[in-house]
Amino acid sequence: MRSPDDRGRLVKVIPAYQLGGAGVFWCPLPRETRILVQGQLQRGPWTEYYLPFVALLVLWLIIFSSSSGAMIWFIRSTRSLPWFLSILPGLLIPVSMFPFMYWAMWRMRARVARLIVLDGCCATCGYALDGVEPASDGCTVCPECGSAWNLSIMPANSDSRTKRSEFASVFCRDDRALRIPLARQWRAGTLPGISSAVPRRFRGIIPLQRPDRETAKRAARSMGVMLLGLLAWFVLWARVGAPLLTGLHLSALATSILRVLIPAAPLPLFIALLIALSRQGTARILAAATYCPSCGNALANVPAAPDGCTVCPECGSAWRITSKGQSPPT
Repeated sequence: MRSPDDRGRLVKVIPAYQLGGAGVFWCPLPRETRILVQGQLQRGPWTEYYLPFVALLVLWLIIFSSSSGAMIWFIRSTRSLPWFLSILPGLLIPVSMFPFMYWAMWRMRARVARLIVLDGCCATCGYALDGVEPASDGCTVCPECGSAWNLSIMPANSDSRTKRSEFASVFCRDDRALRIPLARQWRAGTLPGISSAVPRRFRGIIPLQRPDRETAKRAARSMGVMLLGLLAWFVLWARVGAPLLTGLHLSALATSILRVLIPAAPLPLFIALLIALSRQGTARILAAATYCPSCGNALANVPAAPDGCTVCPECGSAWRITSKGQSPPT
């Protein structure tokens, strides 16, 4: 993967998927730099990364809606469908995907390189550039690979912690907005029964306190809103979608398949949100009991950082340990 350095020369940069530094994705950067870059990437404004994908989804929706409307009009008016119209969506969707994906990957590579350089490392090979004298143009040339980087350029929103999405924080992120993997043994249980969401290892140790009940109530309200949305979708499909599907005069097999697939389309998203709520509720309880939700390490004797977060010495995830069982708003 290549990106221009600060002298405009295309060089290889460390890709974002290597920042985990596990398995075959070995990363030459120090562990502290990897954690910092990952946190900055996930703390950035959603428009910086997701806007290309939102635009792509809108374009796909326009293509799908227009082609579907044209096909329905042809079938109702002429009882036939031109062959080119039937394959047009399948051609336009993948063709439109490549420029958007290239744009998004280019932006991601440039930001990853800038954040690595901001921490004093070469974005190509990971060499520490702190002790290297800069050139007359302000760029520091890496003695290992020859890439030139300006260590004084600050990336946009590099220190912003107030713009992270509250919706994204539901998907198992710590209090510095760094996405963390909850260990498999911490994922047992369902909501709103908050006692069943407590891992079996800690059952009987962590009391069911009032703030934990408040966490359960908030999770139950979120789940209720999702259920109402799912019910509204089923009602809309029964009143509008099903009669429209019957009027297309499709084969019995095609009609039966569409009658099942279209109403069931939101179910994967509903299940994913439900799992995310369960994991985040478990993480809140463990953090309140001074256990790291990511690895289970005890955090009672670990001092807090200046921003109020307690950084786990085992896995590097950061949590605000409060007596209320939840993080204060950031």
